[in-house]
Amino acid sequence: MLLGGLWHGANWTFVIWGGLHGMYLCIQHGWQYAMRNRYRQPTVLTNSINRTLTFLAVMVAWCFFRAQNVTSAFKVLAGMVGINGISPVTEIDFPGYLILLAGTLIAFYLPNTNELFLFTEKGHEMKPSAPSIFPVKWSPNIRWGIAVGCIFALCILSIERTSDFIYAQF
Repeated sequence: MLLGGLWHGANWTFVIWGGLHGMYLCIQHGWQYAMRNRYRQPTVLTNSINRTLTFLAVMVAWCFFRAQNVTSAFKVLAGMVGINGISPVTEIDFPGYLILLAGTLIAFYLPNTNELFLFTEKGHEMKPSAPSIFPVKWSPNIRWGIAVGCIFALCILSIERTSDFIYAQF
């Protein structure tokens, strides 16, 4: 993952970002190995803890990815934990908080791509890995075909629009 960080740019922040993701993967694989014989069906509490830890770990790593330098990244992290003081957010009004709440619920409780597209052979039911508001099972049919076809058509129709390669900005 360190090389993955270097691929994104020649800066220590990218190396740290890659190193953090590599460390996170090692922790995850180590945890899976340690718990291989103790599998229990996840509860709402364990799923919530797992999602919160993952969210916080990714937020820390992205601070390094987006920062101009390591010092700036540590300043952002210090601000995130309240070292510079804690004050209420006054720039967001009530509708803004509602949008923030809706986005949080969508991100944490609607089915993700793993839940949508990972399925087993017929006759073997996959156990849900996380609590979603509504379960959705991927089964190729005409509705999914039309939906994917429409998305594909929109992509093809917008192919003439030019945009800079994202990494040209670095």
